[in-house]
Parts: sequence; structure tokens; C-alpha cells
Amino acid sequence: MKKFILLFLLTPCFLISQPTFNVTDSNGNLWDSESLLANGTTIIVTFFSPSETCWPSVNHITKLEEAYNVYYDCNDLFFIQVAQWGSEYQTISFVQLNGNPNIPTIV
Repeated sequence: MKKFILLFLLTPCFLISQPTFNVTDSNGNLWDSESLLANGTTIIVTFFSPSETCWPSVNHITKLEEAYNVYYDCNDLFFIQVAQWGSEYQTISFVQLNGNPNIPTIV
């Protein structure tokens, strides 16, 4: 077992693949994670459920908006919010009410 742990710790990072995505936001913009990462951009993703009764989702959207307002002019950060369920109308209404519609939203 000790040999396995040591071997795992010595495995080069390039052997571990990272997840990628190609998504279109609610405004029709295509976002490609590989392009963003190639430019040295850090991707900040939050997942939410567009429901007023789900306080963690309201909190996530509110906190993401606060971070976006502080760091929006930083070229090294890309913010994106992903709705786990709901219609496009319901999701956009939720974001307009609780968050920032300038942050790309994936429905």
C-alpha cells in the first residue's frame, strides 16, 4: 500500500486530464474552457437552482455577483453560472432578481 501511495504522488500532473466544456449561454455566446485556460484565465463556476425557496442558490448567485463586482475588470478571471434545472425564462428571471445578468448564464 505504501508503494502505491508513493507511486501516485510521483505521477506527473500531465497524466491527469482536466474536464473541459463547450457551452452556449442564454445570450447565444459560445464558451470554450480550453481556449479560456490556454489564455491563462481562471474559470469560476457556480451551480444553482432557480427557486426562491432554495436559500443556498440565492446565496450562491448573490456571492458570485459580489465577487464579480470586485473582480470584473481582472482579465484573468471568467465567471459563469449554471442552472441545474428550470426553463430559460425561469432561470433568467431568477438571475435578474437575485444576481447579475452580465455574468454568462447556462440554462
